[in-house]
Amino acid sequence: MRGILRVANYEIKQLFNDHSLILTFLLAPIMYAFFLGSIYINKDIEEVPIAILDLDNSPTSRSLIRAMDATQQINIAEHLTSFSEGVDEINKLNIQGFVYFPNGFEAQLLSMKGTDLAVYLNTSQFLPSNNPNKDLQKVLITAGAGIRLKYYMAHGVDPENATQIVMPLQPDVRGIANPLNTYGGFLLPGLFILILHQTLLFGIGESFTKDRQKKALPQILGLANGQIHIYFIGKLSFYLLLYFAYFLLFLTTIFPIFNLNVHGSWDSMLLIALAMSLAVLMFGVFISSFFRTQVGFLEIIAFSSYPLFLMSGFSWPFQSMPVWIQYLAQFSPMTPFMQAFTKVLELGADWEHVAFNVIHLILLFILYGFAAMYRWSRIADKQLRASAL
Repeated sequence: MRGILRVANYEIKQLFNDHSLILTFLLAPIMYAFFLGSIYINKDIEEVPIAILDLDNSPTSRSLIRAMDATQQINIAEHLTSFSEGVDEINKLNIQGFVYFPNGFEAQLLSMKGTDLAVYLNTSQFLPSNNPNKDLQKVLITAGAGIRLKYYMAHGVDPENATQIVMPLQPDVRGIANPLNTYGGFLLPGLFILILHQTLLFGIGESFTKDRQKKALPQILGLANGQIHIYFIGKLSFYLLLYFAYFLLFLTTIFPIFNLNVHGSWDSMLLIALAMSLAVLMFGVFISSFFRTQVGFLEIIAFSSYPLFLMSGFSWPFQSMPVWIQYLAQFSPMTPFMQAFTKVLELGADWEHVAFNVIHLILLFILYGFAAMYRWSRIADKQLRASAL
Protein backbone atom coordinates (compact mmCIF):
# COMPACT_ATOMS: atom_id res chain seq x y z
CA MET A 1 0.00 0.00 0.00
CA ARG A 2 2.86 2.38 0.80
CA GLY A 3 4.36 1.74 -2.62
CA ILE A 4 1.08 2.68 -4.29
CA LEU A 5 0.86 5.89 -2.28
CA ARG A 6 4.49 6.80 -3.05
CA VAL A 7 3.93 6.33 -6.79
CA ALA A 8 0.65 8.28 -6.67
CA ASN A 9 2.35 11.13 -4.78
CA TYR A 10 5.17 11.14 -7.33
CA GLU A 11 2.67 11.25 -10.19
CA ILE A 12 0.73 14.17 -8.70
CA LYS A 13 3.95 16.17 -8.32
CA GLN A 14 4.91 15.38 -11.91
CA LEU A 15 1.48 16.44 -13.12
CA PHE A 16 1.64 19.88 -11.54
CA ASN A 17 5.19 20.43 -12.84
CA ASP A 18 4.22 19.65 -16.44
CA HIS A 19 2.27 22.36 -18.27
CA SER A 20 1.21 19.95 -21.01
CA LEU A 21 -0.33 17.52 -18.50
CA ILE A 22 -2.00 20.33 -16.57
CA LEU A 23 -3.61 21.57 -19.78
CA THR A 24 -4.70 18.07 -20.83
CA PHE A 25 -6.00 16.76 -17.52
CA LEU A 26 -7.15 19.83 -15.57
CA LEU A 27 -8.09 22.57 -18.03
CA ALA A 28 -9.04 20.96 -21.35
CA PRO A 29 -12.09 18.93 -20.17
CA ILE A 30 -13.90 21.96 -18.71
CA MET A 31 -12.75 24.47 -21.33
CA TYR A 32 -13.69 22.24 -24.26
CA ALA A 33 -17.03 21.32 -22.71
CA PHE A 34 -18.18 24.92 -22.40
CA PHE A 35 -16.60 26.11 -25.64
CA LEU A 36 -17.87 23.31 -27.89
CA GLY A 37 -21.13 23.01 -25.96
CA SER A 38 -21.88 26.69 -26.47
CA ILE A 39 -21.77 26.19 -30.25
CA TYR A 40 -24.81 23.89 -30.03
CA ILE A 41 -26.51 25.51 -27.01
CA ASN A 42 -29.53 26.47 -29.13
CA LYS A 43 -29.92 22.77 -30.02
CA ASP A 44 -31.52 23.52 -33.40
CA ILE A 45 -31.67 26.18 -36.09
CA GLU A 46 -34.81 28.24 -36.66
CA GLU A 47 -36.02 30.93 -39.06
CA VAL A 48 -34.13 29.56 -42.06
CA PRO A 49 -34.24 32.19 -44.86
CA ILE A 50 -36.42 31.00 -47.74
CA ALA A 51 -37.47 33.05 -50.78
CA ILE A 52 -40.69 32.98 -52.81
CA LEU A 53 -41.14 33.07 -56.57
CA ASP A 54 -44.89 33.56 -56.99
CA LEU A 55 -45.91 33.80 -60.65
CA ASP A 56 -49.53 32.95 -59.80
CA ASN A 57 -50.09 35.76 -57.27
CA SER A 58 -53.44 34.28 -56.26
CA PRO A 59 -55.27 34.18 -52.90
CA THR A 60 -54.30 30.50 -52.55
CA SER A 61 -50.59 31.10 -53.15
CA ARG A 62 -50.59 34.08 -50.77
CA SER A 63 -52.37 31.99 -48.12
CA LEU A 64 -49.76 29.24 -48.42
CA ILE A 65 -46.94 31.77 -48.20
CA ARG A 66 -48.38 33.19 -44.96
CA ALA A 67 -48.70 29.65 -43.56
CA MET A 68 -45.08 28.92 -44.42
CA ASP A 69 -43.87 32.13 -42.83
CA ALA A 70 -45.79 31.31 -39.66
CA THR A 71 -43.82 28.09 -39.07
CA GLN A 72 -40.92 27.94 -36.64
CA GLN A 73 -38.30 26.83 -39.13
CA ILE A 74 -39.06 29.13 -42.08
CA ASN A 75 -38.50 32.82 -42.54
CA ILE A 76 -39.74 34.27 -45.83
CA ALA A 77 -36.72 36.47 -46.47
CA GLU A 78 -37.54 37.88 -49.91
CA HIS A 79 -39.72 37.65 -53.01
CA LEU A 80 -38.05 36.84 -56.30
CA THR A 81 -38.79 38.02 -59.80
CA SER A 82 -37.22 35.13 -61.74
CA PHE A 83 -35.91 31.60 -61.40
CA SER A 84 -32.33 32.67 -62.18
CA GLU A 85 -32.48 35.21 -59.37
CA GLY A 86 -33.40 32.42 -56.95
CA VAL A 87 -30.45 30.28 -58.07
CA ASP A 88 -28.14 33.27 -57.75
CA GLU A 89 -29.35 34.04 -54.21
CA ILE A 90 -28.76 30.41 -53.16
CA ASN A 91 -25.25 30.51 -54.62
CA LYS A 92 -24.55 33.66 -52.60
CA LEU A 93 -25.97 31.88 -49.49
CA ASN A 94 -28.38 34.77 -48.95
CA ILE A 95 -31.18 32.19 -48.83
CA GLN A 96 -31.27 28.43 -48.25
CA GLY A 97 -33.93 27.78 -50.88
CA PHE A 98 -36.98 29.10 -52.65
CA VAL A 99 -40.53 27.99 -53.39
CA TYR A 100 -41.83 28.34 -56.97
CA PHE A 101 -45.56 28.91 -57.55
CA PRO A 102 -46.18 28.51 -61.30
CA ASN A 103 -48.71 30.54 -63.24
CA GLY A 104 -52.17 28.93 -63.01
CA PHE A 105 -51.37 27.26 -59.68
CA GLU A 106 -54.68 28.16 -58.01
CA ALA A 107 -56.81 27.29 -61.06
CA GLN A 108 -55.29 23.84 -61.25
CA LEU A 109 -55.92 23.21 -57.55
CA LEU A 110 -59.53 24.37 -57.64
CA SER A 111 -60.24 22.17 -60.63
CA MET A 112 -58.92 19.19 -58.57
CA LYS A 113 -56.52 18.31 -61.36
CA GLY A 114 -53.51 18.65 -59.10
CA THR A 115 -50.42 20.73 -59.69
CA ASP A 116 -46.74 20.76 -58.85
CA LEU A 117 -45.19 23.12 -56.33
CA ALA A 118 -41.42 23.17 -56.87
CA VAL A 119 -39.18 23.64 -53.83
CA TYR A 120 -35.48 24.27 -54.43
CA LEU A 121 -33.26 23.78 -51.39
CA ASN A 122 -29.54 24.16 -50.72
CA THR A 123 -28.81 20.56 -49.69
CA SER A 124 -25.06 21.16 -49.27
CA GLN A 125 -25.91 21.65 -45.57
CA PHE A 126 -28.08 19.14 -43.74
CA LEU A 127 -30.02 21.18 -41.19
CA PRO A 128 -30.74 24.33 -43.27
CA SER A 129 -32.37 22.13 -45.90
CA ASN A 130 -33.94 19.39 -43.77
CA ASN A 131 -35.63 21.57 -41.15
CA PRO A 132 -37.54 23.93 -43.49
CA ASN A 133 -38.40 20.98 -45.73
CA LYS A 134 -40.23 19.30 -42.83
CA ASP A 135 -42.30 22.42 -42.14
CA LEU A 136 -42.99 22.92 -45.85
CA GLN A 137 -44.29 19.38 -46.10
CA LYS A 138 -46.59 19.92 -43.10
CA VAL A 139 -48.01 23.12 -44.62
CA LEU A 140 -48.60 21.53 -48.01
CA ILE A 141 -50.15 18.35 -46.56
CA THR A 142 -52.50 20.45 -44.41
CA ALA A 143 -53.40 22.71 -47.32
CA GLY A 144 -53.99 19.76 -49.65
CA ALA A 145 -56.24 18.09 -47.09
CA GLY A 146 -58.21 21.33 -46.68
CA ILE A 147 -58.76 21.64 -50.42
CA ARG A 148 -59.96 18.03 -50.72
CA LEU A 149 -62.21 18.48 -47.69
CA LYS A 150 -63.93 21.51 -49.27
CA TYR A 151 -64.35 19.60 -52.53
CA TYR A 152 -66.10 16.63 -50.91
CA MET A 153 -68.29 18.85 -48.75
CA ALA A 154 -69.29 20.85 -51.86
CA HIS A 155 -70.45 17.56 -53.41
CA GLY A 156 -72.74 16.70 -50.51
CA VAL A 157 -70.48 14.61 -48.27
CA ASP A 158 -71.05 15.45 -44.60
CA PRO A 159 -68.01 16.97 -42.78
CA GLU A 160 -67.27 13.90 -40.61
CA ASN A 161 -67.22 11.46 -43.53
CA ALA A 162 -65.33 13.95 -45.67
CA THR A 163 -62.64 14.19 -42.99
CA GLN A 164 -62.31 10.41 -42.86
CA ILE A 165 -61.98 10.26 -46.66
CA VAL A 166 -59.36 13.01 -46.73
CA MET A 167 -57.35 11.73 -43.73
CA PRO A 168 -58.02 7.98 -43.41
CA LEU A 169 -54.75 7.42 -41.56
CA GLN A 170 -53.29 9.90 -39.09
CA PRO A 171 -49.85 8.91 -37.72
CA ASP A 172 -49.12 9.45 -34.03
CA VAL A 173 -45.33 9.61 -33.79
CA ARG A 174 -43.86 9.96 -30.29
CA GLY A 175 -40.13 10.33 -29.74
CA ILE A 176 -38.72 8.31 -26.85
CA ALA A 177 -35.24 9.85 -26.89
CA ASN A 178 -34.48 13.48 -27.78
CA PRO A 179 -38.22 14.31 -27.82
CA LEU A 180 -37.70 17.70 -29.47
CA ASN A 181 -35.72 15.96 -32.24
CA THR A 182 -32.98 18.60 -32.22
CA TYR A 183 -29.48 18.30 -33.60
CA GLY A 184 -27.85 19.71 -30.47
CA GLY A 185 -29.83 17.33 -28.27
CA PHE A 186 -28.47 14.46 -30.33
CA LEU A 187 -24.85 15.62 -30.66
CA LEU A 188 -23.95 17.22 -27.32
CA PRO A 189 -23.99 14.08 -25.12
CA GLY A 190 -21.62 12.29 -27.47
CA LEU A 191 -19.46 15.39 -27.82
CA PHE A 192 -19.06 15.72 -24.05
CA ILE A 193 -18.12 12.06 -23.69
CA LEU A 194 -15.64 12.38 -26.56
CA ILE A 195 -13.95 15.23 -24.66
CA LEU A 196 -13.54 13.08 -21.54
CA HIS A 197 -12.42 10.06 -23.53
CA GLN A 198 -9.81 11.87 -25.59
CA THR A 199 -8.32 14.00 -22.81
CA LEU A 200 -7.96 10.89 -20.64
CA LEU A 201 -6.41 8.93 -23.52
CA PHE A 202 -4.05 11.75 -24.47
CA GLY A 203 -3.08 12.55 -20.90
CA ILE A 204 -2.36 9.03 -19.70
CA GLY A 205 -0.32 8.31 -22.83
CA GLU A 206 1.69 11.49 -22.33
CA SER A 207 2.34 10.60 -18.69
CA PHE A 208 3.68 7.12 -19.46
CA THR A 209 5.75 8.16 -22.48
CA LYS A 210 7.23 10.95 -20.35
CA ASP A 211 8.49 8.35 -17.85
CA ARG A 212 10.04 6.40 -20.69
CA GLN A 213 11.48 9.45 -22.44
CA LYS A 214 13.17 10.70 -19.27
CA LYS A 215 14.31 7.17 -18.34
CA ALA A 216 12.57 7.59 -15.00
CA LEU A 217 11.24 4.02 -14.76
CA PRO A 218 14.09 2.74 -12.51
CA GLN A 219 13.45 5.59 -10.06
CA ILE A 220 9.66 5.10 -10.02
CA LEU A 221 9.97 1.32 -9.73
CA GLY A 222 12.15 1.94 -6.70
CA LEU A 223 9.15 3.71 -5.13
CA ALA A 224 6.98 0.75 -6.17
CA ASN A 225 9.22 -1.86 -4.53
CA GLY A 226 10.35 -2.94 -7.99
CA GLN A 227 6.90 -4.27 -8.92
CA ILE A 228 5.34 -3.15 -12.21
CA HIS A 229 1.75 -3.73 -11.05
CA ILE A 230 2.26 -1.35 -8.09
CA TYR A 231 3.64 1.21 -10.53
CA PHE A 232 0.48 0.81 -12.62
CA ILE A 233 -1.94 0.98 -9.69
CA GLY A 234 -0.27 3.98 -8.08
CA LYS A 235 -0.05 5.90 -11.33
CA LEU A 236 -3.53 5.08 -12.63
CA SER A 237 -5.51 5.35 -9.38
CA PHE A 238 -5.15 9.14 -9.29
CA TYR A 239 -6.41 9.54 -12.87
CA LEU A 240 -9.21 7.07 -12.27
CA LEU A 241 -10.48 9.12 -9.34
CA LEU A 242 -9.97 12.38 -11.26
CA TYR A 243 -12.00 11.29 -14.29
CA PHE A 244 -14.70 9.63 -12.27
CA ALA A 245 -15.09 13.02 -10.55
CA TYR A 246 -15.16 14.68 -13.98
CA PHE A 247 -17.89 12.32 -15.09
CA LEU A 248 -19.97 13.19 -12.03
CA LEU A 249 -19.36 16.90 -12.68
CA PHE A 250 -20.50 16.57 -16.28
CA LEU A 251 -23.65 14.62 -15.37
CA THR A 252 -24.70 16.80 -12.42
CA THR A 253 -23.62 20.25 -13.64
CA ILE A 254 -22.60 20.58 -17.27
CA PHE A 255 -25.35 18.36 -18.70
CA PRO A 256 -28.15 20.28 -16.89
CA ILE A 257 -26.65 23.60 -18.05
CA PHE A 258 -27.25 22.43 -21.62
CA ASN A 259 -30.65 20.91 -20.74
CA LEU A 260 -29.47 17.31 -20.89
CA ASN A 261 -30.73 14.91 -18.24
CA VAL A 262 -30.13 11.30 -17.25
CA HIS A 263 -33.36 9.37 -17.88
CA GLY A 264 -32.17 5.97 -16.69
CA SER A 265 -30.60 4.46 -13.59
CA TRP A 266 -27.83 6.48 -11.96
CA ASP A 267 -26.31 3.28 -10.60
CA SER A 268 -25.98 1.93 -14.11
CA MET A 269 -24.59 5.22 -15.40
CA LEU A 270 -21.88 5.37 -12.71
CA LEU A 271 -21.00 1.73 -13.26
CA ILE A 272 -20.46 2.17 -17.00
CA ALA A 273 -18.46 5.36 -16.27
CA LEU A 274 -16.15 3.39 -13.97
CA ALA A 275 -15.78 0.55 -16.48
CA MET A 276 -15.11 3.03 -19.29
CA SER A 277 -12.44 4.87 -17.30
CA LEU A 278 -10.62 1.63 -16.48
CA ALA A 279 -10.75 0.39 -20.09
CA VAL A 280 -9.60 3.71 -21.57
CA LEU A 281 -6.76 3.98 -19.06
CA MET A 282 -5.41 0.56 -19.96
CA PHE A 283 -6.00 1.17 -23.66
CA GLY A 284 -3.96 4.38 -23.41
CA VAL A 285 -1.18 2.72 -21.41
CA PHE A 286 -0.92 -0.09 -23.96
CA ILE A 287 -0.85 2.25 -26.97
CA SER A 288 1.73 4.50 -25.29
CA SER A 289 4.14 1.56 -24.94
CA PHE A 290 4.86 1.78 -28.68
CA PHE A 291 6.20 5.36 -28.46
CA ARG A 292 9.46 6.63 -27.06
CA THR A 293 8.50 10.32 -26.73
CA GLN A 294 5.47 12.40 -25.80
CA VAL A 295 5.55 14.18 -29.14
CA GLY A 296 5.61 10.91 -31.05
CA PHE A 297 2.61 9.64 -29.10
CA LEU A 298 0.60 12.82 -29.65
CA GLU A 299 1.42 12.98 -33.37
CA ILE A 300 -0.16 9.59 -33.94
CA ILE A 301 -2.92 9.43 -31.34
CA ALA A 302 -4.29 12.87 -32.30
CA PHE A 303 -5.71 11.26 -35.43
CA SER A 304 -7.70 8.76 -33.37
CA SER A 305 -10.39 11.13 -32.08
CA TYR A 306 -12.67 11.20 -35.07
CA PRO A 307 -12.25 7.56 -36.21
CA LEU A 308 -12.92 6.17 -32.71
CA PHE A 309 -15.98 8.42 -32.37
CA LEU A 310 -17.36 7.41 -35.77
CA MET A 311 -16.71 3.70 -35.18
CA SER A 312 -18.60 3.80 -31.88
CA GLY A 313 -21.92 3.89 -33.74
CA PHE A 314 -23.04 7.13 -32.12
CA SER A 315 -23.25 9.23 -35.28
CA TRP A 316 -23.89 6.44 -37.79
CA PRO A 317 -25.78 3.14 -37.34
CA PHE A 318 -23.32 0.45 -36.31
CA GLN A 319 -25.02 -2.20 -38.48
CA SER A 320 -24.57 -0.02 -41.59
CA MET A 321 -20.77 -0.01 -41.33
CA PRO A 322 -18.59 -2.46 -43.27
CA VAL A 323 -18.21 -5.74 -41.38
CA TRP A 324 -14.45 -5.35 -40.90
CA ILE A 325 -14.97 -1.95 -39.28
CA GLN A 326 -17.61 -3.45 -36.97
CA TYR A 327 -15.07 -6.04 -35.81
CA LEU A 328 -12.32 -3.41 -35.44
CA ALA A 329 -14.63 -1.17 -33.42
CA GLN A 330 -15.09 -3.91 -30.81
CA PHE A 331 -11.50 -3.29 -29.66
CA SER A 332 -12.17 0.38 -28.86
CA PRO A 333 -13.57 1.15 -25.37
CA MET A 334 -15.56 3.97 -26.96
CA THR A 335 -17.83 1.50 -28.78
CA PRO A 336 -19.42 -0.41 -25.85
CA PHE A 337 -19.41 2.69 -23.70
CA MET A 338 -21.29 4.89 -26.18
CA GLN A 339 -23.86 2.15 -26.68
CA ALA A 340 -24.44 1.78 -22.93
CA PHE A 341 -24.28 5.53 -22.30
CA THR A 342 -26.93 6.30 -24.93
CA LYS A 343 -29.23 3.60 -23.57
CA VAL A 344 -29.12 4.95 -20.02
CA LEU A 345 -29.00 8.69 -20.76
CA GLU A 346 -31.55 8.89 -23.57
CA LEU A 347 -33.70 5.76 -23.39
CA GLY A 348 -33.90 5.33 -19.61
CA ALA A 349 -32.35 1.85 -19.65
CA ASP A 350 -31.51 -0.10 -16.49
CA TRP A 351 -28.67 -2.45 -15.63
CA GLU A 352 -30.10 -5.43 -17.51
CA HIS A 353 -29.98 -3.45 -20.75
CA VAL A 354 -26.30 -2.46 -20.43
CA ALA A 355 -24.83 -5.50 -18.68
CA PHE A 356 -23.36 -6.86 -21.92
CA ASN A 357 -21.70 -3.51 -22.69
CA VAL A 358 -20.19 -3.31 -19.20
CA ILE A 359 -18.84 -6.86 -19.52
CA HIS A 360 -17.37 -5.84 -22.90
CA LEU A 361 -15.58 -2.90 -21.21
CA ILE A 362 -14.26 -5.13 -18.43
CA LEU A 363 -12.92 -7.62 -20.97
CA LEU A 364 -11.15 -4.79 -22.82
CA PHE A 365 -9.70 -3.62 -19.50
CA ILE A 366 -8.34 -7.11 -18.82
CA LEU A 367 -7.04 -7.55 -22.39
CA TYR A 368 -5.23 -4.21 -22.52
CA GLY A 369 -4.17 -4.55 -18.88
CA PHE A 370 -2.23 -7.78 -19.50
CA ALA A 371 -0.86 -6.47 -22.80
CA ALA A 372 0.26 -3.20 -21.20
CA MET A 373 1.81 -5.02 -18.25
CA TYR A 374 3.82 -7.19 -20.60
CA ARG A 375 4.95 -4.30 -22.79
CA TRP A 376 5.95 -2.00 -19.93
CA SER A 377 7.70 -4.78 -18.03
CA ARG A 378 10.03 -5.25 -20.98
CA ILE A 379 10.59 -1.48 -21.29
CA ALA A 380 11.33 -1.23 -17.56
CA ASP A 381 13.76 -4.16 -17.70
CA LYS A 382 15.72 -2.45 -20.51
CA GLN A 383 15.98 0.79 -18.55
CA LEU A 384 16.97 -1.04 -15.39
CA ARG A 385 19.72 -2.91 -17.24
CA ALA A 386 20.93 0.32 -18.86
CA SER A 387 21.05 2.14 -15.51
CA ALA A 388 23.03 -0.71 -13.95
CA LEU A 389 25.85 -0.37 -16.50
